[in-house]
Amino acid sequence: MGLKKDGLIFETFVIYHFGKSWQFLKPHKKIANLNQAGHSSPSEAKGTLMSFDIFFQTSRLSDQTEEAVNPFTGEVMQKPVGESLSPADRDALRELLTSHGATLPLDSNCYQFNFSDGSGFELFMDHLDSDADVSGGMAALRGLSTEILNVLYALAEAGNMVMLPAMEETRPLVTSREVADRVASRWPDVLVLTSAEDLGAFLQQGFAGWKAYRDRVTGED
Repeated sequence: MGLKKDGLIFETFVIYHFGKSWQFLKPHKKIANLNQAGHSSPSEAKGTLMSFDIFFQTSRLSDQTEEAVNPFTGEVMQKPVGESLSPADRDALRELLTSHGATLPLDSNCYQFNFSDGSGFELFMDHLDSDADVSGGMAALRGLSTEILNVLYALAEAGNMVMLPAMEETRPLVTSREVADRVASRWPDVLVLTSAEDLGAFLQQGFAGWKAYRDRVTGED
């Protein structure tokens, strides 16, 4: 869903930890709009850019928590701390990004994927190019092309990460039984997907709902 504040368009997203939901605001920059397949379009959707978001969370969970306040409800919650990709996970993700030519602007944490079919997406992930802890990231999509789905699946597989799509009737998604067993204490409804095609089938309904909402907000057909 969208929220306008101080002249910027924000979208809310939710991360689930220990049965609690965390909502955040994510500002969207004014960049070229993309159509359903992720291709360029003349329309800039009233100058804003909306995305269908998938969050990635490391499967290397921690029992350590600290108190934090939900900025929307004021509720005091226990937030996990000390969770990070392993060095091997980080190296595998760096190799994957390099193999796909994902570019990273010097002043940004956004990796840009562009594919030969004209589709693409952005991956937001802090500190992947340093030794700082990395607990996960977010993919901002405007299409579900085969290339996009293949790379999303590969990212989760390479980084041993859980995928958390921001959609109704969602479930945590992983690419192996080993990862599923590792995170089952936090996400007992975790679902193992064996291919990028399975990922596409799971996301299809949620993406269609997001696209219908986007078109209503932007006035597109």
